[in-house]
Amino acid sequence: MRMVLAVIIALLAGLLGLSFVFSDPGPGESLMWRLAEAALLFFFSGVLTGYLYSRSWRLAGLAAWGAVLLALASLLSAAGEGLTGGELVQLLALLLVPLGLALAGGYLGALLFRMGGLDRLLERLLHEK
Repeated sequence: MRMVLAVIIALLAGLLGLSFVFSDPGPGESLMWRLAEAALLFFFSGVLTGYLYSRSWRLAGLAAWGAVLLALASLLSAAGEGLTGGELVQLLALLLVPLGLALAGGYLGALLFRMGGLDRLLERLLHEK
């Protein structure tokens, strides 16, 4: 049951992440704020996924499916037209950064689960001499 819940959370986070990277910022919203929100979404959905199913924390990469799909589609459509260096860097960042954040979050979530949760981690950090 924990695995099913972890996959559902990752897939829903990926859908929300797709809307973050596909749509333009709204009125009064800066691009940097939008990128920060997306980064937090990918990382913390990865943490939650890794915490729920620590044996296979790599499932957290599913949280980035929307951004990865958009980047791959953009790469494939632009491959025939030729990409400039800046465009290639942007598409590779769109492909790798969300996936890296989700996987890093998944690994951290699995570590938190194995250590007995966040409260136990804080206890170890605060009482360590």
